[in-house]
Amino acid sequence: MRAAFSLSTLLSLSPSRRNLWLLLAGFVAFQHLLVIHQTQESPILLTLAFLVWWGAWLCSEDQIAIVEPRPGRIGLFFGCLIVVLCILRGGNTFYSDGLIIALMAPALGFALSMLYLPLHYLRRFSASLFILTLLPLQIVIYRLVPEQIVSLVTASTSGLLLKGIGKDVAVEGRHVLLPGGGVIVHGPCNGTDIFSMLLVVALIFLVAFPLRRGLHQLLVIALTPIAALICNSARISILALLAATPSTRSDWLFDFFHENEGSLIFSGIAVSLLATLYFALLNQELSPNDQTKH
Repeated sequence: MRAAFSLSTLLSLSPSRRNLWLLLAGFVAFQHLLVIHQTQESPILLTLAFLVWWGAWLCSEDQIAIVEPRPGRIGLFFGCLIVVLCILRGGNTFYSDGLIIALMAPALGFALSMLYLPLHYLRRFSASLFILTLLPLQIVIYRLVPEQIVSLVTASTSGLLLKGIGKDVAVEGRHVLLPGGGVIVHGPCNGTDIFSMLLVVALIFLVAFPLRRGLHQLLVIALTPIAALICNSARISILALLAATPSTRSDWLFDFFHENEGSLIFSGIAVSLLATLYFALLNQELSPNDQTKH
């Protein structure tokens, strides 16, 4: 009995279980990113998917490091079933509904959690599962935000930026007009995707690197739409300048910043501004002077 107990204990503590789970988790995340890359035209969703999988890993790595995988029978069955169904569904690249594909992230995260621990211990992965739900939340936010209002505000802000640098600009509703050309702000150009992306990043930071002060948390959330508005308005201003100076080079730059991965540059700037602010607040809370006040 002692030998059998020792053997079973040794098997339960074997690192191969964790390694196999990590291999499966890596494959599942990569396959999900690959499906998004193959089915979605905009690079925003792919970037966000990478961020939420990264954030989910940040919030779960401590648990994975100290707890060995020991799934229950029910969790093992349903976890494998969900993974197989999502992989088969993702293999149908002709089905490109962004919301359905985004919902695969929390579904796969829930499946991986069930394959790691019994159902009544899944609260240990609650932070990671919450972060994975932010991917479909981003699409819901994008669809619910009033497009007309955001477009009008973005056009007006772009006009102010162009006036600030001395340009003769006229803003008529969605139109940002310069001598020689202009742009119309609508749809994806209004910056809703940047705002939803920044909101997801802010929530990932708040979960993975929590701030203690409620005022700091509110400040981060409040500045998120402002940073998105400023960065996208700068992008629209540059597009208006390029449209007003037609040339082969200007046309190429216009297409790059308008439709291609060049638009991600401004998303990256917005994320960098948010990250700089966030970690400045975090460092302030962690400083010895701040800790002595509490």
